[in-house]
Amino acid sequence: MEEGRKGAPGSPPPSRRSRWLTLRYAVLLGIPLVLLSGFGGLYQYSASPSFCRSCHIMEPYYQAWATSKHNFVACVDCHYPPGNRDALRVKFQALSQVAKFVTRTYSSKPFAEIEDGSCLRANCHATRLLEGDLTYKNFIRFNHREHLSKRRAGKQLRCTSCHSQIVVGTHMVVTETTCFLCHLKGKKDARRFEALSGCEKCHLPPDRPIQVGNVTYNHKDYVAARSVPCQSCHLDTLKGEGKASPDRCLDCHNKPEHLERFKDTAWLHDQHVAGKNVACIRCHEAVEHKIQRVATHTPRQTNCEACHVAEHNLQQLMFLGKGGVGVPESPSPMYLARVDCVACHIWEEPDHAGKGSTLFQAAAEACVKCHGESFRGMVPAWKSAVREALDVFQPKLEAAGAALGKAQGRPGYARARQLYEGAAQNARFVRRGNPVHNIYYAAQLLEAANETLDNMAGLLSAQLPKAPDNPLISGNFCGTLCHPLVGVKMPEYVTWRDIRIPHNRHAEALKIDCSSCHRFSQHKQVSVKMQREDCLGCHHQALKMLPSIPCEGCHAKQVAFRKGQSLGESKPAPGSMASLPCQACHAKVVKEGHREPDVRGTCRMCHQPVYERILDAWKSEVSLMGGEAGKETRRIAEAILRTGQGAQGPAAAKLAEARKLLDAVALDQSSGFHNRPYALKLIDQAKKLLGEADGALKLGTAPPAPRPAPRRG
Repeated sequence: MEEGRKGAPGSPPPSRRSRWLTLRYAVLLGIPLVLLSGFGGLYQYSASPSFCRSCHIMEPYYQAWATSKHNFVACVDCHYPPGNRDALRVKFQALSQVAKFVTRTYSSKPFAEIEDGSCLRANCHATRLLEGDLTYKNFIRFNHREHLSKRRAGKQLRCTSCHSQIVVGTHMVVTETTCFLCHLKGKKDARRFEALSGCEKCHLPPDRPIQVGNVTYNHKDYVAARSVPCQSCHLDTLKGEGKASPDRCLDCHNKPEHLERFKDTAWLHDQHVAGKNVACIRCHEAVEHKIQRVATHTPRQTNCEACHVAEHNLQQLMFLGKGGVGVPESPSPMYLARVDCVACHIWEEPDHAGKGSTLFQAAAEACVKCHGESFRGMVPAWKSAVREALDVFQPKLEAAGAALGKAQGRPGYARARQLYEGAAQNARFVRRGNPVHNIYYAAQLLEAANETLDNMAGLLSAQLPKAPDNPLISGNFCGTLCHPLVGVKMPEYVTWRDIRIPHNRHAEALKIDCSSCHRFSQHKQVSVKMQREDCLGCHHQALKMLPSIPCEGCHAKQVAFRKGQSLGESKPAPGSMASLPCQACHAKVVKEGHREPDVRGTCRMCHQPVYERILDAWKSEVSLMGGEAGKETRRIAEAILRTGQGAQGPAAAKLAEARKLLDAVALDQSSGFHNRPYALKLIDQAKKLLGEADGALKLGTAPPAPRPAPRRG
């Protein structure tokens, strides 16, 4: 047994040296195998995005990739050129990044070069160049072939020239600053803005109406129909010059000799853009290109030096609608529409005033160019009207100054002087600020100046000349300066508080100023400022002189109720006093102009005193019945909502008819006095309809009849 364990019979026993050699060879051969196996695993791991994320400085870039459209593509598929992804050289390059991280020699701003071949290989964007024109952001046209297949302006672009990651958090998105640098850098001065290849090469004019302030514009009426250049209104859409400073070179280069070829732009672009895929924004300052939003109280910086050799602040303030005394800000509609100075100042005067300087003056032809022939002659008419207004206002201003000089030392002098100076400043502003820049604001300045002088005269008990009958001073400028020239006609009738008002009769026949009834703030922003008392001051005053003036013009509902035809009945039901004129009972209105006259005293003129109590009883009766019907109306309306029956149901239809009858009684505003039988009739009919609505409501919500019990057997 023991001999068998030591070896087979006849074989020499193994020596200790041979066993040691066998073990050493096994270790020497096993270690490389283990290392190769581990390296293979590390080799595969280094190709995954998780390996890139292992460095904390890569976390924002990893998150940008994870949320991008490329999150299904591994980092190495793009960051290594096609055909070299699995090369041992690039693997050691990746491992060297780990070594830099461990030794703390890494940069906090990693830089990567992505070859065009990575983007244009098979199964990626190989066919993108063949697709022709594409649309970016729904309106910008772009063609990849024109930008990548040949040099543009002597410079070769790469995919990453437009698709980069200059902002942390975005991954390979379109870098619009590159577009702006190439197309807009150096393309604008004080009067010119001509984008490379033209504006319409990238985006066509909008094909829909544009709302600017309270005015609607359509680009086709200007750009297409009249060939108005884009820069007439959009000169301020470009900010920044896109300069490349030599100081930025030092961010990457630390040798002065590297700056010797700074002015050789073609060589610089070949080396950095085409050769190293450096983003344009790393060397150039940003260029911003967008529509600037206009704010009424934060005026944009208009470049007046484009038209004037010296600063003309008054013209600019007039254009912005600022600087007046006692007048709210009111920017010119041209300013709100983004029209720049160069749009109107198109006439070039080479030797202005013999000084050798060039001045671009405004030309009336500019109005026609944008607005059409109907605007021809409008600017000369405005200038003439302003001169006339200032001429007729000047005597009143001089008389006010003389009155102020005589009032020195009297009570109220300081306030009167303040009022006078404000009026004088407004007049001076209009005279020197060229009101054509904002004719609406100029008219408000003159109107305010005239009212201010009247207030000053009242404070000093002084007599000043009567306000001149001038449209710019009286507030009637809309109907004289603009509307007739462009063919705008006033409406014959307008409705205000359910009253049909003959607008033309008031404005043209009676010559009532627009400002008597309207408040003007900006172009096409006109509100009604008059009150009911303002109407009564004229209309009831006229009744004293012309008692035959009909009341139907303002009180049509009351007259119809007296006739018993509030609902347009073919067969009227007039009251007992329908044949009497309104003045028979409302004599006090004609005499004193009361808003809510007490007509009980008038009853004694025709009836016995007891009729005063009868009048009160009639009103109480109608008010009580109408109030009860009103409560029933609200109850049924709430029930319809609660039960879910729609507005088209029978109950809702009956309710609507009842409301119409009750509204006729309420709108008469006499509690039935104008026609008591008619009022009671309408209320009775309304109650009947409400009863029918209640019945339809109950029928619609009745529980279903119980089913018969099933028979057994």
